Amino acid sequence: MTPAAHIIKNQLTRAGNSACLVTGAGRSLPFFCTLQQTWRKNKSNFTDRQTPIGRVDKDFYLYIGPFDRNILELPEDAVLETGDRSYYFIKREAVCMGGQLLYYTGVMKRLQEGSYEVDNGSGDAGTGEAAG
Repeated sequence: MTPAAHIIKNQLTRAGNSACLVTGAGRSLPFFCTLQQTWRKNKSNFTDRQTPIGRVDKDFYLYIGPFDRNILELPEDAVLETGDRSYYFIKREAVCMGGQLLYYTGVMKRLQEGSYEVDNGSGDAGTGEAAG
């Protein structure tokens, strides 16, 4: 990898949160990443609203993770755990410069306690138990 990718990974270690990726195959070793809530960026698109069957939660988070944790190869129902919270990916991308991978980024949504459905917009939803 490029020196820039290693610099980004080192900065994630300093400023990021410890996290693990959880799939049906198991749990990854801990690594550092950042998660930032995106509601402040465009309040009109990220405001919760009440419907006849309950509240629609629009809390989305921006994920930035190191080059050595390839989130593009994860299954659709993969979950990221940080402390006592769990998140699932809505969108995933690799960030490259000059054809060299620097880091991975994605949009995530927080899982609620209890039973959940992971709906990443593909039409296929996986069902499971939320980690907590």
